[in-house]
Amino acid sequence: STSYLINISKRCAKSFTQQETNYSTTTIGSKVWKTCYNDTDGDGIKDYFKVQIPTLRSVKLKAASFVGINILNEKNYPENKAYDKNETIYIRVNETLGTSLISKINVTLKFNDSTKKTYAMTNNVGGNPNLWQYNYLILEPDAQGLVNITALAYDAANTLLVNDTESVRIVPRIKKTAVDSSGILRTYTNLFSSQNTEEFLTFLTGGTKSSISIQIPKSATVSYGRLKLTGQEYSGSYLTYVTLNIAGGETEWSMSGTFDYSAITSDVKNALNQYLSTCSMDGNGYCDVPLQITSNTAGLLSLNSVEVYYYTNESGSIRVESWWRNESNLVY
Repeated sequence: STSYLINISKRCAKSFTQQETNYSTTTIGSKVWKTCYNDTDGDGIKDYFKVQIPTLRSVKLKAASFVGINILNEKNYPENKAYDKNETIYIRVNETLGTSLISKINVTLKFNDSTKKTYAMTNNVGGNPNLWQYNYLILEPDAQGLVNITALAYDAANTLLVNDTESVRIVPRIKKTAVDSSGILRTYTNLFSSQNTEEFLTFLTGGTKSSISIQIPKSATVSYGRLKLTGQEYSGSYLTYVTLNIAGGETEWSMSGTFDYSAITSDVKNALNQYLSTCSMDGNGYCDVPLQITSNTAGLLSLNSVEVYYYTNESGSIRVESWWRNESNLVY
């Protein structure tokens, strides 16, 4: 680095709050520095200075520094769940900073096959000029899996100011049933009792929750069953030391430490069948098998994949001809 001496030879002529008229000057690289001094206590030592610093660099502030938006992630905007084909994703965006600078907001949906779709959002939702909305109907050709939703805010000159991203998943609801040649009714489902393909549990503190269940006929025998669990952040906290058991029985899956990833259970068919052997069925012959989840701390749990294969013997009530074929492609 280079050091420079600045001339401080002139005594200030004005008080601190007044505009100075008696500067000494020093030129450094074509920039003029102006200085003066004072001796406030009369001891012959310069102890007061005024320095007029030249403009060294001009920096234009970007509007993006003062603009903010967020995609609302409360229920339905978009709802934190898995969506099926022909369902609508309701997307809302709220302006949080620099509202006068934002003149339009577009929303881009990026699907799991990298296809992108962009739409103009509409503001003044509910009479609020800072609230924007777009409703997207999921089409049959849209790729299932993760969908990233990005809102992009622009000014009047069409300059991108700021963006925000949330994500949802498209998971078609499946319940396939086929009858084999011996009259065995075989079913595959990825649905919870709620008929959703994904469920969430919010732990405000550590504890146990058992509000999620899987609906299976009492007369069925489960040949395979597994679940996928994902730990997510909630108010700065993740789940820890998480366990899963079926209807309060033995632990089917557990982990230690912080649960900030995804995990798939082993086959839980034995626990499901054990519960079916003692449960009381509803009027339609089904039992809701409860899933009991525990955590030592607060956090959010997503059960974002369930797979259950089961069969029932209907040979006494169904006549199957010898030419029967499994056209549902159910594999066991």
